[in-house]
Amino acid sequence: MHKSTACPRSLVRRRRPLWLAALLSASLAFAAPVSADAAPERSVPPAALQGWWLSVEPGIAVLAKGSTGYYNLTLGAERFFRRKLGLALEVGGWYFRQRGEDAAGGSFSLGFRWHFWRGPRGSVFLDLGAGVLGTNEDVPETGLPFNFLPRAGLGATWRPGEGPARLRIEARWQHISNAAIAGRDTNPGRDALMITGGVIVPVGDQ
Repeated sequence: MHKSTACPRSLVRRRRPLWLAALLSASLAFAAPVSADAAPERSVPPAALQGWWLSVEPGIAVLAKGSTGYYNLTLGAERFFRRKLGLALEVGGWYFRQRGEDAAGGSFSLGFRWHFWRGPRGSVFLDLGAGVLGTNEDVPETGLPFNFLPRAGLGATWRPGEGPARLRIEARWQHISNAAIAGRDTNPGRDALMITGGVIVPVGDQ
């Protein structure tokens, strides 16, 4: 009787590691697909600019010959093609400090930005554009209240966090003149180095 009761107990003790191994294997088998499903999907690289983007950018003119300075605030909508070339539509508000009467006005511009270099978190671009400007006083002080705004610049974008928003900064040559539509005497023109910087955000999923 003593031998018959001892044998089953010893068998259970010998088989206990086998039961534990089986339970551990089953747990790993069920856990593996769950962890794979929980892994985050790989997102589009930050430098892959595409679709529509909105921007808010203040700017200031430095080294503005013949003027004490001017400032602007631009709201823009930009559409990217092939993730490198962007077409921007912009409206801006301007304020001019000058020797005569200070002036304020608004502008509408069209620009192209070519992002010739793209890294994991940003890009470097060339900017070419032009627009029209209307003001409540002559700009410059011996010019007209209507002017053209050709420009050319070099800038960069940077994505500081994990969200889609980016910072953008640009240094540009900004010309203001009326193309002598009322004669050369009323077209002094102005050239300045402008620094602009702001935020751009995508519209919809990227």
